[in-house]
Formats: sequence, structure tokens, C-alpha cells
Amino acid sequence: DVQLGYYRTSYSFSGSPRVSILLSQCQPGLEDQIRSVSTYQNFEFISCPEDASGEYVVVLYRTVKILTPDWLEQLLGNSTRSSVGIVGTKILYKKKRIWEAGLVFTADGQIHSPFNRYYTTDTGYCYRARIQQNCSMVGPYCYMIKTKLYHRFINCIPHDTPMIQSCCLCQTLTENGFSVVFTPHIEVLCHPNKAALPIIENCKGKSDPFYNPNLSQTSIYHLPKKQGS
Repeated sequence: DVQLGYYRTSYSFSGSPRVSILLSQCQPGLEDQIRSVSTYQNFEFISCPEDASGEYVVVLYRTVKILTPDWLEQLLGNSTRSSVGIVGTKILYKKKRIWEAGLVFTADGQIHSPFNRYYTTDTGYCYRARIQQNCSMVGPYCYMIKTKLYHRFINCIPHDTPMIQSCCLCQTLTENGFSVVFTPHIEVLCHPNKAALPIIENCKGKSDPFYNPNLSQTSIYHLPKKQGS
């Protein structure tokens, strides 16, 4: 569909960099599904990040199916940019329903998934569910990171739940001058962890630079309710 004022940029990359794919609690048979659906073929499956021979690592967590054939090309197009630290995708929990499309944090340290349970055709606030953008955090379900950055920063973050790990990794990358990118053009079907999103202690008292503090701190992308209303 066409929406005037919003544009999609596709990033090219040179060569054929190798991608190391790490599966964690994923659907049986996912390796075969990835091999059959992916249009980019220079990848390997690894059992731990230390085994990675690729320049880039993709982490998949609780993944059922990759729905976008050129997912690796799109991830590489963004990840090969020197300013980008990590790239996350649109996560679905049903074929047409969103579980995660970038994350937001509020001053109490609470993590929010703004477009949770939206339909994939929904645009969200100011089209944010449908356009690529920088954000503060992405979840653990599908992301790509440069291997050298992963090894550089992974030991600096808490060894906690995958969600806390990915949020803290994003936070650390941002503090070191790297961008966190969410792309809605890659869709990945997952069996997500239904636990409540965590509170990140290091986010308490801070403002998400990609979320207007004048909007609600509880109902994301809504106006705050007036007192007494």
C-alpha cells in the first residue's frame, strides 16, 4: 500500500558476508524451514556464540517460522551500516497478529510493547507499526548483531532472562554510540514468552529518547488521562 509522507529505504551491502544463526528454544524443524525459505544462503547454524565463524550473528528465540524469504538480506543491509549495533524484526504470535514491533521504556523502568496484539495491517501511532525506525530496544525473538559487538558487550550485561538480556544489550549498545533499528518488513512467527515485560533497573529515572514524555507512561502512544477523569 502507499502512504504519502512515509518511505521505505532498502540498504545494499557488498560481498556475501557469512551469518551465524543461533537457535534457542525454537520449533523443531526450524533449521530445515530456514534453509528452504531463505533466499540468502551464506549462513551456518551454531550452538553457542563462541562457535560463530560469521561476521554477523542472528539470535532466534522461541521461533516457529520465518515468514519473509529475504530476511537475511534485509538484516544485513542494516547491520553492515557502521552506525548500527542491532536490528530487530516484527514478531508475530499468530499469522496476522503482532507480538512485538520495537520496545519502549518509561521512567519507572517498565518495558512496553506498544503494538502488541495489533493486526499486521494496522499502522499504529504515526505509522510506527509499519515503518523502519530507530528505537531504544528490541526483544530477544529475532535480531542481528555484528559478531565483534556481541563478543565485546555480551559479558557486560546481566545473565538473566532473554528479554532482560536483549534490552540491556540494546541499552549498552546505545550508550556506546550504536543505533538500535526495528524493521517491520521482516515478519517472524514465534511462540512468545507470555510473562509480563520486565522492569529494567538501569532505565529508572530516564526518558526513552524515542518516546514523547508528554504521552502516557502507562498507555503507550495515548494522551495521559486528566486527574479526576
